[in-house]
Amino acid sequence: MESPLLERVRRAIGAHPILRDEKKLTVEMKGRRVEVGGTVFTRDMHRQLVDLLSRLPGAEELLFTCEPQIAAPERRTLEGRVPNVTDAPTPSDPFYSVRRKRSE
Repeated sequence: MESPLLERVRRAIGAHPILRDEKKLTVEMKGRRVEVGGTVFTRDMHRQLVDLLSRLPGAEELLFTCEPQIAAPERRTLEGRVPNVTDAPTPSDPFYSVRRKRSE
């Protein structure tokens, strides 16, 4: 006999327009608890899943082990040199073409 919470979770995920197509997302019984595990593709999908499950009655009984596949970028410092500023005209100079025409 399946748990009513297990059925609610499966129906909620199946009705969600984005999460219903996630193949690596699992919903199963682990002992007496319902486990939502596996992975979803992005952090936004992970957030949507958490939001969806938190609105279900009995959600405090869930075992949630799902992770996003795409992780946040690691903090790193940018290395390199900034080029020196020149007096040469640039394409963003509003008088570039006029100035060039006057000097010819």
